[in-house]
Amino acid sequence: MRSGGPHDPVDAARLAPVRAASDLDQPLSPPSIAVVAGCPFAVQNDAVPAVAELVGREGELARLAELAADAETGHGALLLVSGEAGVGKTALVRAALAATGFATLEAASPETPGAPFRVVEAVLRSHLRRRPALLEDQPGLRSYLACILPELAPQARVDNPDAVCAAVAAAFAEIATEGPLAILIDDLQWSDEATLDVLRLMSEVVEGSRMLLIGLYRSDSIPRSHPIRRLRTDLRRSGRLREMALEPLDAENTGRLLSRVLGAPAGPDEVAAVYARAEGLPFFIEELGSTLRDAGRDPALTLPESVRDAVLARVNGLPDATRQALGTAALIGQRFDLSLVASLDVGRGTLDELVDCGLVLDDGQGRCSFRHALVREAICSDLSWSRRRTLHRLLAEGLEAAGAAPSTIASHWLAAGDHERGRKALLAAAAAAEGVGAYRDAAVALSQALDIWPAGVDARVRARALERLGRAAGTYGDAVVAARAWDEAAVALRAGGDHRRLGMARRSLASALELQGAWDRALTVRQEAAEAFAAGGELGEAAAERLLVAARLRSSASFSGALSVLGVAGAEASASGRADLSVRIAALDGNLRCRCGDAEHGLPRVREALDLALSGGQVGAATEAYQRLADSLEHAGDYRGARETYVEATDFCQANGASTGADLCLACLTWVLRQLGEWDRAVEICRAVLASPTGTIHTQAVAHDVLGTIELYRGRANRARPHLVSASALARQIDLFAIEFDSCVALARLDALNGETEAAVARAASAMERWERTDCERHYSVPLLRWMATLGAELGSATLVQSCTSALARIAAGAGAEALGALAHALGETAMLERDHAGAAARFRQALALTGDLDLPMERAEIERRAAAALAPAGCPAEAIELLVSAYRTARRLGAVPLARAVAAQVSALGEKVERRLGQIAAVRAEHGGLSRRELEITRLVAAGNTSREIARSLSLSPRTVEMHVHNVLVKLDCRTRVDITRRASELGLLT
Repeated sequence: MRSGGPHDPVDAARLAPVRAASDLDQPLSPPSIAVVAGCPFAVQNDAVPAVAELVGREGELARLAELAADAETGHGALLLVSGEAGVGKTALVRAALAATGFATLEAASPETPGAPFRVVEAVLRSHLRRRPALLEDQPGLRSYLACILPELAPQARVDNPDAVCAAVAAAFAEIATEGPLAILIDDLQWSDEATLDVLRLMSEVVEGSRMLLIGLYRSDSIPRSHPIRRLRTDLRRSGRLREMALEPLDAENTGRLLSRVLGAPAGPDEVAAVYARAEGLPFFIEELGSTLRDAGRDPALTLPESVRDAVLARVNGLPDATRQALGTAALIGQRFDLSLVASLDVGRGTLDELVDCGLVLDDGQGRCSFRHALVREAICSDLSWSRRRTLHRLLAEGLEAAGAAPSTIASHWLAAGDHERGRKALLAAAAAAEGVGAYRDAAVALSQALDIWPAGVDARVRARALERLGRAAGTYGDAVVAARAWDEAAVALRAGGDHRRLGMARRSLASALELQGAWDRALTVRQEAAEAFAAGGELGEAAAERLLVAARLRSSASFSGALSVLGVAGAEASASGRADLSVRIAALDGNLRCRCGDAEHGLPRVREALDLALSGGQVGAATEAYQRLADSLEHAGDYRGARETYVEATDFCQANGASTGADLCLACLTWVLRQLGEWDRAVEICRAVLASPTGTIHTQAVAHDVLGTIELYRGRANRARPHLVSASALARQIDLFAIEFDSCVALARLDALNGETEAAVARAASAMERWERTDCERHYSVPLLRWMATLGAELGSATLVQSCTSALARIAAGAGAEALGALAHALGETAMLERDHAGAAARFRQALALTGDLDLPMERAEIERRAAAALAPAGCPAEAIELLVSAYRTARRLGAVPLARAVAAQVSALGEKVERRLGQIAAVRAEHGGLSRRELEITRLVAAGNTSREIARSLSLSPRTVEMHVHNVLVKLDCRTRVDITRRASELGLLT
């Protein structure tokens, strides 16, 4: 709060050094243009007005003191202080900082729009003027500041918003190395988007520095769509949100403050009357107190009902010329130059009266500010409509001549009702914002300009504005706004017959739609982009778009459609002479043929494409072709060849700086390793992929899926579920069928493992519905369909078994041994449902024979277990036991605990001694859920509610030993807490 009353007394003389110390809107070298209105107010701590002891703010001051103490030891923070206008936010923070001894930089956002980063620039310039030798003392600071202060190095101006924000943050961090630093930015409710982006990044920087960054805003001026809400949301998500909501004073403290204003104790009636009107707002209390004092505390005096009434009561007592000058100044802004007021037909004598009226503060250098924003708002509200428009027009003309910020000029033209000149100024403001990387602010200006664009006027210019809006919104990540802009731009461009720009607009729209997950529409739009490029003779661009369409169709398992699109793309690439595109198209074409079961023709085509890319030095195309070759080998059933090729591809990508390609190859490698049974290596690579800074949604989806399924295979349901849920969500987001299907079936496995049979069948049925929408995906689906057939048979779901068998029959036509073996397995499950054990045994034997040469240990062990279930009742118990022993050994080697338990239970059900057939460990695990006798004993004591110390006394063990056993129980039973131990032990029958 910037009141001049006793709550925040201001000595105008102390403001005199401010302008000399910091010519706020001017660069370090004086410009050639005139003074610009509406500039931010920036001061150093030695120029901040003296602040008396505050009333009723002891708790808030204590918290601010704690934050300052932490900052002084290198644990800085960003604090947002909110409260309604007049509650005393600024006075509070100034008082707290005055007691710290911190170097303080202060600025306030002007309510009149201006250039992006202007508040940050004001703070930095004020500090450089206070420390003119700073750039020599800290030479590293110049490179940071040059990004935002063009006079230091005009060629260093950048249009990358992240780079600008990072440079500003680094500059403040460098300044803070001199000593504890406080940065106060007031009136954030009027801030530009670029400044809020700086604060978002600064929240990370200040944590490890000696900086205290405080932002103040009016909570009564924050609508739902205000960018401060987005800032608060981002800070909350990152765990960095610190807030202080300043509440109005209560009745007691209202009386204390009123007594200060009156200079004598206030009476109960006076306190009650003031409190009823002011509702605890210190600024209003001061105004009402001044009214009482000036009236001699007349009990018959009628007090104003609002701040506006109180201010206008004082204004109405001023001469007409002064009131007119106040109105002019109020339209200029909270802070204004007297010279600008004088230029609007106001005499010098009137300016003197304006300065002396008690409603404004003069810095002695020709710049004034209203005592409080509420004063200015009250005066503005009393201006007539006609005078307001006239003044806005005069201001717009004057500011335009002075070379002010286009956004400031635009605000006055629009307020003057001149939409045409306002629209042009908004376009100029957008260009200025684009020039410094403030794309959010550029988008706001462009949106405002487009909203007032008259129909049928400057259609070509309007199309350009829509394209700029699409680029700006896409740059800062608002896919919805970007899509809307590009879609509308395309309509205008289509009418104008500009095929190239139309193609670019449709391409950009497709990218925005993909970010929203609207894949079907994005595919259609990309096709339209290709057609537009082709119509304009841009055959290379058309081929590039069709290649993206084909790749997307491949991900969604629409292989025939992808091949059809590639046929056209290949011809266009060849006609355009784009050898790189021809190679990429050939590699994808061969890969698609492999995915359709035609490895005989597909593999040579991919290998030829890779050779061409390598010989031609086409690193990007070679990276892509390498991955296509590995994927093709995997689909051809050559898992070991795929593994080696993925490793080669990864090495190639890393050697050529293609880190994203390397991440993709590693992620795909983990799926192969999982099938080959190399689970430990797969887990290690998955974790590395998830931690990679260059990872994509695709690689994260694959890594989460593989990691989750391996945890599931090992019986760690609690660890598996988060990964599988993440994989499923990410796969749906990018329409990646293989991972969507794999994670869905894995979650069905998880349901079955937890005994939720109905949920398992329902999820499996959902997975089947998703498979039916593919172009007969015939690789990733095979082991999953085989397992779902087993699930259906074990749970008595003939429908599930039948649908899985039918799908596998479609896949197996012309397919390899893996698919044929899975079909034989599904037919065996069909026979099991019909209790035809002999027929089932024959089918399972066939499945084992077909997959015998494939190195797929988990798959084979599961087939062996089901074959044993058919062989025993078919009169072949010895063969059944032999298969169960083999399956158990595989499960033990892999660490597949649920499978090992199921096999042991099956052996026991056949009347065989588990210990004799599978070993002592298997017997213990089968009988006690994998727990040792000591662990079982402790489990039962935990379930009875005993603490570790009580268990230790009971068993004559140390508490540490008991805790070790409890930890082992948690791991073996896949539990997180002791409560989980009790529940899981009960489910396994371990408590009886």
